Amino acid sequence: MKWRLLHISKTLGLGGAERQVVDNAKFAQEKYIPVKVAYIHGSDGLVDELESAQISSIRLGHVGWRGLLKAGRSLRQELRGGGNGMVTVVCHDLYTRIVLWISGVSTENIFVVAVLHGMHYDAYPAVTLRKRLLKKLHARLLKHADRLIAVSGAVREHYNQHLGLDCRLVIPNGITQDVMEFVDKRSRRRALSSCGKVYSLVSVGRLVHEKGFDVLLEILKLLKEQLSFHCTIIGDGPMRGQLEAQVSKLRLTDKVTLLGSISHVDVLETLDAADLCLVTSRQEGFPLVPVESMALGVPVISSLAGGIPELICDGVNGFLVDRFEPAEFSEKIIKVLEDPMLYMDSSLAAIESVQAYKPGVLQARWLDAYLPTNSRT
Repeated sequence: MKWRLLHISKTLGLGGAERQVVDNAKFAQEKYIPVKVAYIHGSDGLVDELESAQISSIRLGHVGWRGLLKAGRSLRQELRGGGNGMVTVVCHDLYTRIVLWISGVSTENIFVVAVLHGMHYDAYPAVTLRKRLLKKLHARLLKHADRLIAVSGAVREHYNQHLGLDCRLVIPNGITQDVMEFVDKRSRRRALSSCGKVYSLVSVGRLVHEKGFDVLLEILKLLKEQLSFHCTIIGDGPMRGQLEAQVSKLRLTDKVTLLGSISHVDVLETLDAADLCLVTSRQEGFPLVPVESMALGVPVISSLAGGIPELICDGVNGFLVDRFEPAEFSEKIIKVLEDPMLYMDSSLAAIESVQAYKPGVLQARWLDAYLPTNSRT
């Protein structure tokens, strides 16, 4: 059977979901499967990586409803111009599913896979008329997909509950190839790198409300009276100005650096030099940063957001905070940093536990799930 694969993402920025799209596309190409990646608008930070792997990418449209209409027309041309045979269209968010719907192409030779990445209806409740209509449209589009895949059990239950779906298949995000190449060049962690002097803390993510960086700063305010540390926050976003003002208000200017967006290699190097990775998210699907940190042997202290408890077993390969409160976070940080044996054990356990997320293991499952079948699971 002649078959090709088309991923559609809202953007090709440097986020975890976008990196997973690129990695899965590269894996498909290694298996000699024709693959292309399309994106609607916005950041295109991963286009160069696709080009270096000789994978075609196309920009479909731009921001706004007119842009979505243009994207629909561009997608229709792409699907009709690809020749005969089956094509699997993998949609990674609501906007890409709308674009596929707008394209109006016949579904006779198209196998539609919808990947569910986040827990949006907790972070953005459908309280306005516009949001309620979009939620109904989203539910309808997902119910017409040929296959639904959630990146965590928590995401699966979220969509089943909010949109009345029957999603059963869960495949988590895995470690990307560049992470493993970085890990292979370094030795396993054995002890705290700071030797009890100035501890290095790192947190990575887009500067938006659901990532909880405002809570992180409140945690650091409590810590500065008890611990010598410096915290690097990597990422950019609409909350940057607010967070800068909060850093100043809490008198953390000598304790916190808002580094902004940096390359993925630089992110890995910063993580590798850290003592702890902190995740204070209010909402997550299955984030890649904790997985990458654990692969480097850097213990993670995290909230219970989304699929994180499916990755971390508290006190074994990382640490979870039951209540979303700064005091509990700060107590857990101090406990881990002041117990070298606990730290070392969790570091080694983290490295071992993420072997199941290595490249090739999960990518094979993803590729198998893209294959067209008559099953709607």
